Amino acid sequence: MRESLPLPVYRGFSDIDLLAIRGDMKPFRLSGESSIEIGPRLIVETKDEHDYDHYGKEFAKRFVADIATMADNQFIPKTNPATPCCFTMLREEHYLKAKEFFGSEDFDRLLVLHALDRTSVNWPTEGLVAKRIHVLPITDIVRDLCQWYPTCERKAGLRHTMTGDMWHLLIGYCGCKPG
Repeated sequence: MRESLPLPVYRGFSDIDLLAIRGDMKPFRLSGESSIEIGPRLIVETKDEHDYDHYGKEFAKRFVADIATMADNQFIPKTNPATPCCFTMLREEHYLKAKEFFGSEDFDRLLVLHALDRTSVNWPTEGLVAKRIHVLPITDIVRDLCQWYPTCERKAGLRHTMTGDMWHLLIGYCGCKPG
């Protein structure tokens, strides 16, 4: 696993929030409405704009626009580097960096968002699955982690990453629960 892998993009820097390979090289099921298998290689981009887009309506519009920019490609080509793009994980630079990291084009992309109003746009469901792009709201992930955490056999082992350490501290030590 690698967190925050930086990479240069047009007029600046971006990063891939998370790159991970499942140790047993088996795919796993996403929770939520899709319940499809992904992996074992995965890159993750997280977005949280709840300050201005509480219900995810603007996010949905931007996401559909980014997908349209991809056309039949696996990514938004960098032929026009000034092409507006909200979800940088869909850019060619991110795709090529993930391909280099994994040594393969065999990976999925997961967007974890605070909210996404799919009813406000024409959602490109089939095209996303074919490109191995998946979307989950953070509430699904938090719910799954809260169900999983009590059964985790190595809670203290979560301390080996910042995210795991924070989760163990907040849920295990402090007893925080969502909602």
